[in-house]
Amino acid sequence: LLGLTISYALTPLLTNFFAPWHWVSPLKSIAIGLLSGTLVLFAFSWQVLQSVLQFSPMQFQRSRQQRNDNFKHWLVSLSMLGVLTALIIDLEFLPWVISGVALLILGLYGSAWLLLKLLHFSNRNSSGWLRIALSNVTREPQLFKVQIISLGVVLFALILMTFLRQDLLNEWQESLPSDAPNHFVMNIQPDQRETVQTIFSQNLTQSPELVAMARGRITHKNAVAYQIELQNSARAKRMLNREANIAFLPEIPTHNIVTAQLPAEKFNGIGVSVEQDIAKLLGIALGDTLTFNFAGQEFEAQVRSLRQVKWQSFELNFFFIIEQENPASAIPISYITNFHLPRATSNTQMTQELAVNASGVLMIDVRKILQDIQEIMAQASLAVSWLYSFTLLASIAVLFSATLASQQARIQNWMLLRTLGATSAQILKIGISEFAIIGAAAGVIAASFSQLASILIGGKLLNQAPSLDISIWAQGIFIGACIVILIGFVTQRHYLKMSAHHLKRHLSAH
Repeated sequence: LLGLTISYALTPLLTNFFAPWHWVSPLKSIAIGLLSGTLVLFAFSWQVLQSVLQFSPMQFQRSRQQRNDNFKHWLVSLSMLGVLTALIIDLEFLPWVISGVALLILGLYGSAWLLLKLLHFSNRNSSGWLRIALSNVTREPQLFKVQIISLGVVLFALILMTFLRQDLLNEWQESLPSDAPNHFVMNIQPDQRETVQTIFSQNLTQSPELVAMARGRITHKNAVAYQIELQNSARAKRMLNREANIAFLPEIPTHNIVTAQLPAEKFNGIGVSVEQDIAKLLGIALGDTLTFNFAGQEFEAQVRSLRQVKWQSFELNFFFIIEQENPASAIPISYITNFHLPRATSNTQMTQELAVNASGVLMIDVRKILQDIQEIMAQASLAVSWLYSFTLLASIAVLFSATLASQQARIQNWMLLRTLGATSAQILKIGISEFAIIGAAAGVIAASFSQLASILIGGKLLNQAPSLDISIWAQGIFIGACIVILIGFVTQRHYLKMSAHHLKRHLSAH
């Protein structure tokens, strides 16, 4: 209900940035909100609730009780989280999300376990106030793991949304050069080639190259027909079912990277270069003979090379390039080209000349498309910024909760140190060290998973080369330590000034 009220209040502001604005039914929003809130509440409190129901009134009077976790209670909690996830995403992605969450939990737990072992080793080789701080932190291993995992997840979200979000967007935008082609001209017939080139030379400073291409479909590999129904991949079935633009070029374009080349002594006949992902998808290897069908005309070519293609570059890219400049006359070819035109330059005159002198030729101006993409990116950045604000507020709440979770044990340690004669400065140093260790450990986890997420997002979605940024770890450790020290000092400064007597009275009251 609070979320619905906030959304109503923000609607006038958001409609100025998002067009068209889509409003979801209030009844649906209330129902999903209530159900989601109920699932979150019981999913995370089910274990405690079942433990409370199993205790008798006399057992509550004891200072500490070991809770016996039951597998079926964990199963209930996980099922509720699964239902909550199904409300957010499509059901077809649910198994992948659950698998990903399971791997994330295992990764976080394994990281926490390794850090705990490292702290135990450091504790044996330290002395003085640092050894006391390390002992306090590692005294309750399960609590330490819960703390650094919860803090690590929060810091992971903050680092990913603060630093890596902007880096990924900047790298994606910079991957498209300022002089990238923004006009595509296609369906140029062979008898229109000279006319179109003349129009280009009169209107452009540099006439672009016309590339011959034909619509064709791959049908055989090594004289064996592809069985579409036996393909495991839906993309492979689509590729074999439809026609593709197949280029005829004497050389591989310079904007493509050749990743594998057939030795010259094994080459025989007409060569074809295949995009490496399609080659992997269709099981194509160097030296294979492929059969293409062009409007009923069969054409054979030997796989001579594999190429890496950057599809987001707006260059002329093809799945297949037949290394032949003049294809057989029976193959119905047309020509395609692209070029860059400055934003302020009009294409009206050239469009009119093409319409009059080369009917049927189609020129597409993608400047508007690029502008729309930039507007979408700006809107997405705004949406992420709003999401970041809510995440920040939730993160602060989680950090406070995680710090208060170990407050009683920490106060007991300080009372003991006070009794043994420790000064306020020594206790403050030990307390700050505890918070710094917890924050730094959480920062290591957060930075590691942020770097992994950055590599996966950049490589799989934005086609960026993977890169490691050492500064992310330094920032994660520093930010984690500073945040936890600040929150710890705010929540615990009152107890740091208490005497042993007052600390004992506080523990007795609670």
